[in-house]
Amino acid sequence: MLNQLKFRILEWKLKHGNEKTRCLSVDKMVDLGGTSSVNVLLLYLNEGELSVRESVISALAKIGTTAIIPLIGCINDSDPIVRQSSLKALTKIGKPAINHLSSFLKENESAMNEDVKNVLTKMIVDTIIRQELLGNDRYRTEAASKKLITYGKFAIEPLATCLDNEINDVRYFSAFALTEMGYNPESINEKVAFIIAKDCHYSTDKILNLGPTAIEPLIDRLNHRDSNVRAFAAKALGRFENTRAVKSLINSLKDQDVYVRRYSSQALGNIKDIEAVEHLITALNDKNGYVVGDVAEALGKIGDVRAIKALIDCQKNIYVTLNMDIVNALVAIGKPAVEPLISCLKYHKTVVRQFAAIILGKIADPRATEPLINSLKDEDIVVVESSIVALGEIGDEQAVLPLISCLSNSNQVISWGAIVALGKIRDIR
Repeated sequence: MLNQLKFRILEWKLKHGNEKTRCLSVDKMVDLGGTSSVNVLLLYLNEGELSVRESVISALAKIGTTAIIPLIGCINDSDPIVRQSSLKALTKIGKPAINHLSSFLKENESAMNEDVKNVLTKMIVDTIIRQELLGNDRYRTEAASKKLITYGKFAIEPLATCLDNEINDVRYFSAFALTEMGYNPESINEKVAFIIAKDCHYSTDKILNLGPTAIEPLIDRLNHRDSNVRAFAAKALGRFENTRAVKSLINSLKDQDVYVRRYSSQALGNIKDIEAVEHLITALNDKNGYVVGDVAEALGKIGDVRAIKALIDCQKNIYVTLNMDIVNALVAIGKPAVEPLISCLKYHKTVVRQFAAIILGKIADPRATEPLINSLKDEDIVVVESSIVALGEIGDEQAVLPLISCLSNSNQVISWGAIVALGKIRDIR
């Protein structure tokens, strides 16, 4: 009863008060009566002082959906301030107003003021993007992208800003809509964003076709919020093989995402800058075995001797089985690794002795011949077998007699291995 009385008093002030009192009465009326105040407010929507009309429009925005139709009616008002205020109010109401606005735009397009039509269209587009396109609902995002296509040029710029969004589906469907609208990005940054949005999980060929100007935008994307984009950027930078990316790729060796670390390692291996060596050596301690494999391969490609001890220690301390990525890395480094590997032939772990024998055979340096001959007496058959194969690969005649003595071994793996090794040496003895 008390509220009804207060409402009547406000209604009287709205009708008979001065301009300031009327504006204040509008705000208080909404706070007190809510949706029940709509009918009273509508009486003053299209008449009276401009400030009162603006207050009524703002009040209707607070009320929400029940005020949509009256607010749409103000869009074609002769006063530009009223038109602008109405559009702002409808924007504030958001999605519930969109369908009404779209219908209104189609029905009144020919008679509508061009400026109003443009503002209204932009407002609809912005609302669809904000409330429907952006988000983690794939189907909703896809539907919004198709809807935005119908708004043509008005949707291009807002959609282009979504190409770097942190959500993959938002990027992808924004790119889809832009492609349908014939979007042609101008700046190199826009081109990179467009390609990544469309092809984030696929080939980097299109990025490569942009040339070296794409390097800086790719470096920037190593800090993107989505790990898919960061990984793609690292992968693409590896194909450019440009030293400008080295420092940023080094930082990416510590990324939380496994694939970012892997592609960063691979990229640094392709670039072959010695600045990365110490950082790659540290990355050999990565908890992910695939990352360690990529780091080892990168160190092998760079070929810096500082990596030798670290690679050997990695096999010694981490792996209980043979790590072929480390094997291949040390083979790639080649002769500088021979002496450290020879010392490993006496290491207490069988796998490390086997590891050393295999690599020495692949490097095929004659300095390893005598140590490998000594390893023919190893207590573990896998080391003996690997040493026989290695001696065959080296092809040093000094190994002939020790290998002949292995022919009588009761273990067929040893005897047959010796036959193959002797065949490679081709000594008539």
